[in-house]
Amino acid sequence: MVIPDMRLSLTLFLIHGFLCAAGTSTQAKEQSSLVKHLEFFERDVRPLLVTHCYECHSTHAKRVEANLLLDSRASHLRGGDSGAVIVPGDASSSLLIEALHYDSYEMPPKGKLSDEDIQTLVHWIEIGAPWP
Repeated sequence: MVIPDMRLSLTLFLIHGFLCAAGTSTQAKEQSSLVKHLEFFERDVRPLLVTHCYECHSTHAKRVEANLLLDSRASHLRGGDSGAVIVPGDASSSLLIEALHYDSYEMPPKGKLSDEDIQTLVHWIEIGAPWP
């Protein structure tokens, strides 16, 4: 059995190796950027989602609120009862960011995230919401 951190490290290592072996300097820069974005997601974004969202919005939740799952990129794009929660590349149009600012919905309900945590999610959406 492979533990999650080892699986993540192995996955990122393999992705990095595959992408770096693939081509030109422009391609290498794009691939390096992709690897950095995926590392950012795993280091900074996924922990926020797990800590603040998955209790109510994951396939492992006892009861999924608002028919909204947040444990895959496809589920962010599909959304729930209120529609898609992210618009990759456009955080200001993303319902997730509205809810985190307590502009429309107030998520998470246990208390507003710090400005730094919200900015992390804004940045993630602005760079296209990469997800391994």
